[in-house]
Amino acid sequence: MSTFRSTPDEADPTSWLKDLVTKLIPREKRTGWTKTFQTRIRAPPCGTVHVTAGDLSDFIRAQANAGDEMMSRYEQTGRMGDLEEAIKASRGAVYITPENHPYRAAMLYNYGNMLARRYEKIPDEECLKEAICVSYQVVQLVPKSHPFRLAIMDTYGKKLGLRYKRTQQIEDLEEVIWASCQAIQATPTGHPRRARWLNIIGRMLKDRYEHIGQIEDLGLMIKALRSAAQVTYDTCPDLVTYLSDLGYGLTIRYERTGEMKDLAEVLEVFRKVVQATPDTCPDLAIQVFRRAVQTTADTSSDLARYLTNVGSGLTRQYEREGRREDLEEAIELSRRAIRAIPMDSPDLATHLTNLGYRLVLRHERTNKMDDLQEAITLSRQAEEASYNNDSDSTASVGNLGGVLLYGYKRTKQMDHLEEAYQICRKAVQITPVDDPYYGKWLCNLAHVLTERYEHTRQRKDLEVAIWWSRKSIQASFDGDIDLRAQYNNLGTMLVTRYEQTWQFGDLEEAIRISRRAIKATPDDHPYLAGQLKNLGAMLKSQYERTGCLKDLEEAIHVSRKAARITSALPLERISAASLAIRLMLKQEDYNNSYALCVEALDLLQLVCSRHLTLEDQQYVVSHFSGLATLACSLALQVRQPPFRALQLLEAGRSVIFGLIMNDRSNTSKLKAADPTLCALYEELRLEINDPAESSQPRYVDEAVPTRRLQALKKLEKCLHDIRQLPAFDSFQQDLNDEQMKDASLNGSIIVVNITRLRSDAIVVSQAGFSLVPLPRLGAVQAQRWIDQEMTSASSSQRGEMNKRYREFLGWLWYECVEPILTKLGHNVQSSPENLPRTWWIGTGLASSFPFHAARGLRADENDSTSSRVLSSYTTTIKALLHARERVPASFSPNEQLLNLLMVTMAHTPGEDDLPGVKCERSIVLDLLGSSVHVNKLDQPDSASVMRQIGDCHIAHFACHGMSDLADPFQSGLLLQTKTTIPEKEILSVRKLCKQNLPHGEIAYLSACSTAENRAKQLLDEVVHVVNGFQVAGFSHVIGALWPSDDRVCVKVAKLFYTEICRDGVLEYTDRDVALALHKAVSVISTSDDYRKRPLHWAQYVHYGA
Repeated sequence: MSTFRSTPDEADPTSWLKDLVTKLIPREKRTGWTKTFQTRIRAPPCGTVHVTAGDLSDFIRAQANAGDEMMSRYEQTGRMGDLEEAIKASRGAVYITPENHPYRAAMLYNYGNMLARRYEKIPDEECLKEAICVSYQVVQLVPKSHPFRLAIMDTYGKKLGLRYKRTQQIEDLEEVIWASCQAIQATPTGHPRRARWLNIIGRMLKDRYEHIGQIEDLGLMIKALRSAAQVTYDTCPDLVTYLSDLGYGLTIRYERTGEMKDLAEVLEVFRKVVQATPDTCPDLAIQVFRRAVQTTADTSSDLARYLTNVGSGLTRQYEREGRREDLEEAIELSRRAIRAIPMDSPDLATHLTNLGYRLVLRHERTNKMDDLQEAITLSRQAEEASYNNDSDSTASVGNLGGVLLYGYKRTKQMDHLEEAYQICRKAVQITPVDDPYYGKWLCNLAHVLTERYEHTRQRKDLEVAIWWSRKSIQASFDGDIDLRAQYNNLGTMLVTRYEQTWQFGDLEEAIRISRRAIKATPDDHPYLAGQLKNLGAMLKSQYERTGCLKDLEEAIHVSRKAARITSALPLERISAASLAIRLMLKQEDYNNSYALCVEALDLLQLVCSRHLTLEDQQYVVSHFSGLATLACSLALQVRQPPFRALQLLEAGRSVIFGLIMNDRSNTSKLKAADPTLCALYEELRLEINDPAESSQPRYVDEAVPTRRLQALKKLEKCLHDIRQLPAFDSFQQDLNDEQMKDASLNGSIIVVNITRLRSDAIVVSQAGFSLVPLPRLGAVQAQRWIDQEMTSASSSQRGEMNKRYREFLGWLWYECVEPILTKLGHNVQSSPENLPRTWWIGTGLASSFPFHAARGLRADENDSTSSRVLSSYTTTIKALLHARERVPASFSPNEQLLNLLMVTMAHTPGEDDLPGVKCERSIVLDLLGSSVHVNKLDQPDSASVMRQIGDCHIAHFACHGMSDLADPFQSGLLLQTKTTIPEKEILSVRKLCKQNLPHGEIAYLSACSTAENRAKQLLDEVVHVVNGFQVAGFSHVIGALWPSDDRVCVKVAKLFYTEICRDGVLEYTDRDVALALHKAVSVISTSDDYRKRPLHWAQYVHYGA
C-alpha cells in the first residue's frame, strides 16, 4: 500500500462516504426521470412473440445468445450493422423476459452495454437515455451483497458520466457520485478498483463545487482524492494520476481560502513519493507533477492534465511567494498543454484562459506589452471556444473582462474600457449567484465602472461601482482568497468618493475596510504591498483633514513597509516608496528619505532592461518620474559628496537612451584586449536587436521570444566576462568619478537640479566636483514661468510674450547662471574664440531651460551667458562621452570628401508652407560648394531618408518638426508618404533609435521644437528629436527648443555654415561646431531687429561633443 498517512480522525480512509451520501439531492428527485423512462424499453421491431410457458426459457436463452453472437461479431468486424442486430436481439430478449426471471438482470446488463457502445459511435441522446435506464434497472435488481455488484455500478457510473459530460446537469452529476459511493461499498478492502472510484468521486465533487460553490464540497473532494492515494500501492502506475488530482484539488482549495496548510499538506502527503528525487524542491507536489510530465508521452491524453496541474501549482506558488522562475515555468507548461490537445478539444478554453491569466501576471511584473496583448487574444479565443460549455463559458467571459480591464489600465484606450464594461456585465448576467466566481465578476464590474468614472467624471458610475463592490463582498465568504482584493477595491472607491464629496464617513469606512484586507493577508504576501500603500494614502488624507500626527506616523510606517516587501511588484514598491518619501519630508526626515530614495532607484535598473521593448521601457520609467532629481537633492541635503548626488542623477535619468547607447558603444578597445570576447559581444548585440518574428501564434511557436531571452542571458554572461578583463571592470556600468571628470575635457559640465526641497548646480571639471547652492532658484517660481507657455505664443501675442520672456531670461541669469559662472571664475571674454566650453545639463523643471540665452535686464551686453562661456548641451554625461567616441574630434580638407544629405520639405500635408526652405537649401549648398558630395531629397518619405542617412556625414533637414507630449518617442520631423495623394509622415525618435549610423558627424535640424522636452512623466528621460539623432550616431546636433521664424532659420543656417566652411574649405573641430552656432545666434540676438525678441533666436541649441 502507499505510505501516505491518515489524519487522526480518519483511521478508515472512506469513513466520510456516509456523510457525503446524505448531502446529495434526495435520490427520488434526481432519478425521477429514470423511473419514468424504465417502462419505455421498446418492443422488438418484429412485434409481439407468442410462446408457451414451457418454451419461454429456451426462447429467451436463444434470443440472448443471438445478441451475444452478433456482439462478438461486431467486436471483430466493427460493422455497425452487426451492432444493430445485437441490440435488436437483446432488446427482444429483455422485452419478453418476466420481471422476476433470474436471467433478466444479466440480459439488461448486456443490453445496456450494447446501447452504450452504439452511443460511443453515434452520439444519439435517446440511445444514451435508454442505456442509463436499463443500467438503473440492473442496479435495482441486483442485491448489494452480490459479487457482480461492482461491475454493475461501474457500467452505470460510466453511462451517467457520459450523460453528465453532455448535459452538465447537477442531477446527473450527483447520480454519478451516488453510483461511485455504491461501488466503493461493494468493493472489498484492497481491491485495485477502489482507488479509481475514490478518484472519480473526487473529480465529481470538484465539478459539483464549480456548479454550486459550496466550500464543503472542496473538503469532501480533498478527502476522496487523498483516500484514492492512500489505498494505492507505491508501484501502481495510476498513483501519479491520483497524486496529480490531489495536488490540483489542494490548489483549488488554496485558491478559494488562501490557507497555506493546503500546500503544507501536499508536502506531507507526497514526501514518501519523492524520497528518491535527488534535488530538494520547496514544493514537492510540483516536483511529483513534473515527474509525471517527464514520463508521459506527448500523445497521451493525460499529458495536458498533468501540465495544467503543474502550471496551477507553480502559479499559486508564484502568487504567494513572488518567485519569477515559477511563473516562467508555468507559462511554458501552459503552452505545452495547448500544443498537447486538439484544437476542437472541450478543454481548450480552460487551457487558453490559464495561459492568458499567467501572461497577465508576467505583464504585472515585467510590464511587457506583448504579454498583455497576447493575453487579450488568448482570452478572446477562450471565450469563442467555450460556447458549448456553460461553466467554461462563464469563466472565459469573466476572465476576458478582467484582461480587457488590464488592457485599458495600461493603454488608457477607451475602446478597451467600453468592451471591458460590456464583457464584465455579461459575466455577471450569465453567472449563477451561488457560483464561487460570482463575487469576483461583480468586483471586476465595479472596478471597470470606477475606471470609467475617472475618465468621464459621471458620478453615477462611481455610485454604482460602490454598490456592486459591496455586493461582491456579500457574495463571498470570510475565508475567500479574493475577499481581500474586494475589500481593497471598495476602500479605494470610497476614497475616490471622499475626494469628491469630502464626506468624512467615506474615508473612515475606507480605512476600516483597508485594515480588514491587510489583516486577512499574510505578512510576506506579494499583494500586501499594494494594500499597505493604499492604507498609507488613506491615512495621509486623514492626517491632512485632522492634523493628527499619529495618522502621519502610521502612514509612513505602512508605506515604508510596503516599499520593502521584496516579493511585491517593483512598480508597486516604487509607488509605496514615493508616498513614504513625501510623507517623511513633511517631518524633515531627510536621512530615511534619502535611504529609501536610493533603494527605489535601484529598482529602476531591475525593471527597465533590454528585455523590454521601447514602448515598455517608456511605460516603466514614467513611474520613476522625479525620483532621480529628488534623490540628488536628498543626497546633498544629508551632506553626501557632489559626486554621489551626480551618480544618482546619471543612474535615474535618460535610462532608455542609456541602454541604447550601451548597445552602440565603440568596441575598438575591447577588440584590442580580447578579439574573441568582442566578437561574441557584437554577435549578441545584433541578435537581441533582431526584429524577426514568427508567423505562428505565440502559444504554438515561442521560438523567437525564447531565442531573444536566451541571447539576453548570454549577453549578461558575456558582460560579466568582459568586466573581468583588466581596465574593463566598469564596462557598460555607471560612470565612476574619473570617467565623469574625463568627460569635462577642455571645459566644464554644469548640472542644474531644481526640486521643491532645494536647487543646486553640480560642476564637473578635470579638477573634480564642486557644489554651487542656488537658494533663490525656487521650484515654485520655476513652475510659474513654465506654466505661462511663452514659447507657444501666437503671432498676435509675440510682442507681449517677448517682453515676458526677457524677464524670464533675466530671472534665470540672476538666480541661476550668474552665481554659477561667478563661482567658477568665468568672466567676460573679449573674443568668442577665448570662451571656455561649458556643457549644460538641466534636470527636472530645468530640463528645457535655455541657460545659454540667460541675460540680465540691463542694456549691458556683457551681462549674459554668451559673453562668458561657449554653451553646449547634453542630456547626461554618458551621452556626452557617447558623442565623443563616435567619430574623430576634427575634420580637415586633406581627408576624404564628406557626404551631405539635404532633406527639404517646403510643402507638408496639413501644415503651413515654409517658403524659406528652398532659399535655405540654395544658400547651404552654395556655401559648401565642392567640399561635400551632395545627396538631395526633396519632399521625401521616411523610408527614403533612412536608406540614405547611413552614408552621410552631415545631414541638413529643413522642414517642420513636432513634439508629441503623449508619446515623446513619436516626436519627429515631418515628411510625407510616397503615395498618389501624399499624407504627412513622421521621421520619429522611435525610428531614429533603431539606426546605428557609423559616419554621422553633424545633424542640422532646421525645424521647430526638435529639442523640446515637455512630457511631464518623462522629463528625466529627455526624449526629443535632437537626442534621437545623437543616439543614432551623430556627434553634433543643432536643434530648436521651440518654433522659430522661417526667415531667422535661413539666417542662422547661413551664418553657421559660413563659420565651418570658410572660402569653400570645410574644416572643423568639435569646438568649432559649437562656436559656429554660438556666433550665428549672437549675430541675430545683438541685431536691432531681434535684440528684444528672444523668442526668435534663444531656441537654437547645440548638443554633443
